[in-house]
Amino acid sequence: MEEHKAHGRERVEREVVFVPGGEILQTPEAVVEQVLLRLLRQMTKWGTENRMEAQIREIRKGTTE
Repeated sequence: MEEHKAHGRERVEREVVFVPGGEILQTPEAVVEQVLLRLLRQMTKWGTENRMEAQIREIRKGTTE
């Protein structure tokens, strides 16, 4: 793996390793990055849904007054 300095600290490049037999091995950093991206997408989805629900409540409140 290639190492270099990034923002004053060592950083290991993320890489995917293909091995005979077709298995894909990923570095721990790559796995963590994928999990965090999935979590971010889910949180964004929840946030969008919450905003939509709040807008619907505001519209309903406005029509009942």
